[in-house]
Amino acid sequence: MERYAVFNPDTGEVLSLPNFKPTEGSFIEVEPRSVDGILKGIEQLSHYCVEYSKRKKQYELKSRLLDEIDSYNVNDLIYEVPTRKTSNADLTITQNIKDTC
Repeated sequence: MERYAVFNPDTGEVLSLPNFKPTEGSFIEVEPRSVDGILKGIEQLSHYCVEYSKRKKQYELKSRLLDEIDSYNVNDLIYEVPTRKTSNADLTITQNIKDTC
């Protein structure tokens, strides 16, 4: 049986777990066994959230109780500052090598 997680895209909060494909809003398809504890009343809906996985490039249902690192690749965890110049940047980083210790 199909199961979907309807969520708030701003917070990742899971709003509902319908067994039909929603016609509007943000939702992902989830494995029925991954939400079985919620459906049986063993776990709470608030113990789960929907997060974007950079590694898989898709949204996933994750437990808030488990601390997992999405990737152990340092390039996935550190933001690379672009080196090209733009005229409408919100933030500019200037490297000043001559005035360092």
